[in-house]
Amino acid sequence: MFQPLVSILVPVYRVNDYIERCARSVLEQTYDNLEFVFVDDATDDSSIDILNSVLADYPERLSHVHVLYHGQHRGAATARNTAIAACKGDFVFHVDSDDWVETNAVELLVKKQQETDADIVTAEAYDYDKNGVITEHLSGGWNLDKDSLLVGLLTYQISTVLWRRLIRRSLYIDNDIKCDERGSGGDDFQVLPRLVYYANRISGIDNHIYYYNKTNQRSITNNVQKDVGIQIQGLVSVKTIVTFFSDKEHYLRKIVAGMDVKNIHFRMVNNVLNKNRKGYEVFLKYMKESDRKYWSLVNWNRPLVRCLESNYYTFLFRQRCCEETTRLKKVIKKIHKQLCHDRV
Repeated sequence: MFQPLVSILVPVYRVNDYIERCARSVLEQTYDNLEFVFVDDATDDSSIDILNSVLADYPERLSHVHVLYHGQHRGAATARNTAIAACKGDFVFHVDSDDWVETNAVELLVKKQQETDADIVTAEAYDYDKNGVITEHLSGGWNLDKDSLLVGLLTYQISTVLWRRLIRRSLYIDNDIKCDERGSGGDDFQVLPRLVYYANRISGIDNHIYYYNKTNQRSITNNVQKDVGIQIQGLVSVKTIVTFFSDKEHYLRKIVAGMDVKNIHFRMVNNVLNKNRKGYEVFLKYMKESDRKYWSLVNWNRPLVRCLESNYYTFLFRQRCCEETTRLKKVIKKIHKQLCHDRV
C-alpha cells in the first residue's frame, strides 16, 4: 500500500528542558515514510545542542532530518512558514517542541487518511499540567463535518490548534496560506480555519495521540495575560480571519462580523482582572480607533459606553461589582448580536 511522505515540523526556541522528550517521541514513530524538519528560531539556550545529541542516537533517521536556522528570533509564525516552505511531504504534522506525541500517532492518522481520502485528519489530545496531571484537551472536532468544524473553530467552541492534525501540504501551497508574521501569539487560529475552508474532506480519530505541555513558563500560553505584545499578536490573527471570511458565505460573514470588537473587549476585561493597566489602555485605544465608528450604528447601551470610555481604575471598580459585571455581560451579548447583524 502507498505510504505518503509525512513531514513532521518542529519549531525550536528556548526549550532545553523539553526538546529531548519531544524529539525522541517523533523520531521513534512507527510510521516509516517520514521527513523531520526542525527550525532553530535563534534559540539562545542549549536546545539545539540537546537536539543534536538526541539525533545521534537515531542514525537510521539522519538522512531524513533537516535542521533549519533563523539568523534572529522571528517567532513561531515565521518558524512554521519556514518549515512549510522547506518540507517536501504530501502531508504535514505540526509538533510544538515542548510537547510530545504517542509513537504511533502518525501511523494512526495516515491510516484514517487513506480510508477516507481526507485533506485534514484530526485526533484527540491531553493536557499535561505542572502537577503532572493529565486531562483531556478541548475537543479537536474530529467527529464533525467540515461546516460544523468551521463554525466551531470560529466561535472558539473547538480547539484551533494546528498540532494533532495531519494536514495535506497542498492546502497551504495551492491557496497561499501563510502565518502573518506579526501574529505569532495566535498563529494557529489565523491558519487553521482557512485550511479547513479549502479542504474537500475532513475526518478524524478518537485516539489521544498528543500531549500538550502546560508546564513551560516561557510559552506564549503562560505569558499571554501579562504580555501586551502577545495579546496584540493575537489581535492580528483575529483580524486576519475577519478579513479572510468577510467576503465568504453569509453564515461565515455573520460569525466574524463582530469578532474583532468582541476580542478587544475580552482583552480589556482580562487585563483589568489581571491588574495590567498598560494592557487595558492599549486595547481601549484599539477599540476607539478601529471600532468606534460602529458604536452609533448599533446604539450602544449607556452602561457599556461608560465602561469603554472609563479609565483603568473606573473599569476596575466596575468589574469588581458582580451585579454590574453580570448586567454588562448581558448588554455585551445583546449588542454583539446587533453588531453582527449591522455589519453583515
